[in-house]
Amino acid sequence: MSTATRARLIRLSLLISIFLATLSPSVATAQAHQPDSAGPGTVAKTGEQVVIRAEDQWQFAEHYFQSAQWASAATEFERFIHYFPEDPRTVTAHFRIGSALLNQNQPQAAREQFQQVVLHPQAPTNMTFQALFRIGDCLARSDSAAQAADHISRVAEMTDDPRIKAEALYRSGWLFLDIQDIGRAQPYFQQIDPDQRFRLGVDPLLAALSEHGSQPGKSPALAGSLALLPGVGYLYLERYQDAAISFLVVGGVLWASYEAFDNDSPVLGSLLGITGAGFYLGNIYGSASSARKANQRQTRRFLDELKNMKVQLSAHPTRPQAGIILSGQF
Repeated sequence: MSTATRARLIRLSLLISIFLATLSPSVATAQAHQPDSAGPGTVAKTGEQVVIRAEDQWQFAEHYFQSAQWASAATEFERFIHYFPEDPRTVTAHFRIGSALLNQNQPQAAREQFQQVVLHPQAPTNMTFQALFRIGDCLARSDSAAQAADHISRVAEMTDDPRIKAEALYRSGWLFLDIQDIGRAQPYFQQIDPDQRFRLGVDPLLAALSEHGSQPGKSPALAGSLALLPGVGYLYLERYQDAAISFLVVGGVLWASYEAFDNDSPVLGSLLGITGAGFYLGNIYGSASSARKANQRQTRRFLDELKNMKVQLSAHPTRPQAGIILSGQF
C-alpha cells in the first residue's frame, strides 16, 4: 500500500471515529494503548469505544510534513498535541509546527512554537539548540537580521559543545552575509574553532571574503568629483552612453543659456540656466549614486556565487506510544 493511500485511510478512520463520538456525550483520555487486533492505520472498536492510536495520528501528520503540505501538517500536529499531551513526541510536534509555520512565512507564530520547545522540560539538548537556532531564523524573516545574529551568537555562549558553538557562529556570519554586511560577518567566521572549520568549509569561505575585500570597488566620492566635468563621472563607471548624454545635455543647455543672455534675453537665459544647473547637479548626484549601486551589484553577485559554498545545516531534530479513547453510545 502506498504512503498516500495509507494516509488517506488513516484520515478516513479518524474522521469516522470523531463523527461517531459526537452522536452522544463523549470523553477523550490519552493512554498507552495499542491493541493487538488493530494494525497501523486502523480504528479498533471495543464495545462502545473507538480507539485511535497516537502512532496513527503521528504518521498522518508526518505524511503531510514530509509532503511539504505545511498548513495540513501544522493542523495535524496540533491535533496530536491536543489528543496526546503526555506523549513524549509532543515536543517534536511543536518543532514540526514551528517549521511548517516558518515555511508559510509566519515567523512570529513559528517563533512561539520554537519557544515552546525551548521551555519544554523533556526537550533533548540537541532539539533545544535547534529550536534556538530556528528562533534566530524567525527573527531574520522578520527583517531583524542583526537581532537574529545577536540572538544566535548568545546561543554560542550558552554551550561548551564545540560543534554547537561553531554552528551558532556560522549561522550568525551568514545572517550578515544575507544582508550584504561582509564586514560584520567575517568576525563570526574567524571565531570558529579550527577543529570545526573543515566540517563547515570556513577557511575557503574566509579566503573568498578576503579576496573580495581586496578588490577595489568604485568610489562614489571620486565619481561625484569627476562629474564636476559633465559626463566624466560616468566615464569612470564605464557607462559611456550615459557619459555622452550627460555631456551633451548639460553642455547644450548651459550653452543655450549663455547664448540667450548674449542675445539680450535674460528671462530665457535664466530659465535655461536654472534648467542646466539642475541637469548639472543631477549629473553629479547620478554619478555618485551609480557608483554605490555598482558596488552593491558586485557584492550581490559575489554573495550569490558564495552561497554555493554554504553548508546546509540540519533544521530538524531526529524524532525521539500512547492511544486516545473516544467513548460514546452508538
